[in-house]
Amino acid sequence: MKITDGQDRAILLALDGYNREKSNVTAESGTEIMINGRLSYVGVFHAHIYRKGNYRFECEREVWGDGTEHYCVEHKKEGK
Repeated sequence: MKITDGQDRAILLALDGYNREKSNVTAESGTEIMINGRLSYVGVFHAHIYRKGNYRFECEREVWGDGTEHYCVEHKKEGK
């Protein structure tokens, strides 16, 4: 599957850069929502990143005690 704009934001926050056209999503469970005026993916997705390998991305929206929204992305390389 092609990488969506929300997933692209998550990948760019986690990695230093990548080739979006040659990368793809292999599985996903989540949706895209607006966070602070930017389209963001919330949920979990697995992606093959061209020349970097396979990664799992866990993305969530956090609301801090002062009421501000923040976007958090955790990622982990899978396999070898």
